[in-house]
Amino acid sequence: PSSSSTAWRAAFEGTQFLVGEAVLFAPVLEQGARARLVYLPGKGTLWAPCLQVLDAQDAGLPAPEGFSGQQVVEFPVPLNATACFLRLSPSPAGVGRQNSRLRGR
Repeated sequence: PSSSSTAWRAAFEGTQFLVGEAVLFAPVLEQGARARLVYLPGKGTLWAPCLQVLDAQDAGLPAPEGFSGQQVVEFPVPLNATACFLRLSPSPAGVGRQNSRLRGR
């Protein structure tokens, strides 16, 4: 696909899913794959891997730097996991509450 965001979105449609505006899931679809390409939407947004954000919250640390939106990143994914990203900024309404619910708080 071309580098335009519309072409990238179309290429990843049906292979990754947004839950609201703040959580993106990208399951591994190829048997034996240990990484996958993930399109992070939104020019001017910042995304970080879910587990890194939640681990930082548990430790009382700031959120990780993350990745800029409107790009494709190759993300390592263990065999027993799904790639998951949280939108850090701009913060959609309720994103803090959603993060807390992920850990059962």
